[in-house]
Amino acid sequence: MGIWRINRYLAACGLGSRRSVEKLVRDGRVKINGETVTSFASVVGEGDMVTLNGRVVSPEKKIYLAFNKPSGSIVSWKDPAGRETIYKYIHIPERVFYVGRLDYNTSGLLLLTNDGELAFRLTHPSYQVEREYLATVCSPLSREQINGLRLGRFSLDGKPLSKIKVDFLGRKDKGFLYRMVLTEGRYREIRRIFEKLGTRLLSLHRTGYGVVRLGRLPVGRWRHLSKREVAELRRSVGIA
Repeated sequence: MGIWRINRYLAACGLGSRRSVEKLVRDGRVKINGETVTSFASVVGEGDMVTLNGRVVSPEKKIYLAFNKPSGSIVSWKDPAGRETIYKYIHIPERVFYVGRLDYNTSGLLLLTNDGELAFRLTHPSYQVEREYLATVCSPLSREQINGLRLGRFSLDGKPLSKIKVDFLGRKDKGFLYRMVLTEGRYREIRRIFEKLGTRLLSLHRTGYGVVRLGRLPVGRWRHLSKREVAELRRSVGIA
């Protein structure tokens, strides 16, 4: 195992990102060999026993999944309204957390993992991780609207958006299909963009997250990420 700083060790136990687990230390909930941890510089070595609230914790086997979320499912552990959640489809012994969210009516690629540090960085706007979507709308965007999105001249809630890659792919049924690549992931961002532009969104489907592509993964099915995908995801957010 080697020598680990306490925040890295707790993150490896699936308890959150290195930054978020520091609160566990600050609150005095973590002990090493029976002694309460008081410094983030504390280290864990081979044979040390670490407890959180009196319960022994140890690093988990890292799990990285790609899931094709169906439209009409909730990205949550439970839903008070009794609606179907994504965990109806994912049955593995390890507890995995979703990386970001897709709303109820959005389908497509969702990443899940118990690697807290990677999940945190993949969703943080400072790392500029690309998310690719296919959006079908009821009326076409004007050239001015597309250029505004591409050049970062669009805002939501008074705050400017980062530049968005937008490409028109053609007609789809009774709508117009666009490929959009974002790096922010604000709350219901694409839906709110089209609402502000005055065109109704008919469907939204995520096809890529960073280097991971949905490909031909069937709806409601999941797969393990390859070693190459994991390595490239980690490298893209500065994790060795």
